[in-house]
Amino acid sequence: MDENHDTKTEGRVGEIEKSVEKITRSAIDIGKLWAVHGLEIGRGALRASAETLRVTSDLLGQIAEKVGEPSEPEARNERDDKAA
Repeated sequence: MDENHDTKTEGRVGEIEKSVEKITRSAIDIGKLWAVHGLEIGRGALRASAETLRVTSDLLGQIAEKVGEPSEPEARNERDDKAA
């Protein structure tokens, strides 16, 4: 009777070990999926930020060009007249 009981116990232990291994592998796979998802979201956010910064940089360059342009002579004369 002890041998039969031992055999059943060993069989159950083996089943439990297999179940634990399967659960562990599944948990690791789920963790990897979440890691990949998070990395892809981060990548997309960085690309969007980079594009926003590029557009802002271009706009600032355009503003700098406009500000740096010499004033028109007519506009300068009007300012000079008002100052006097």
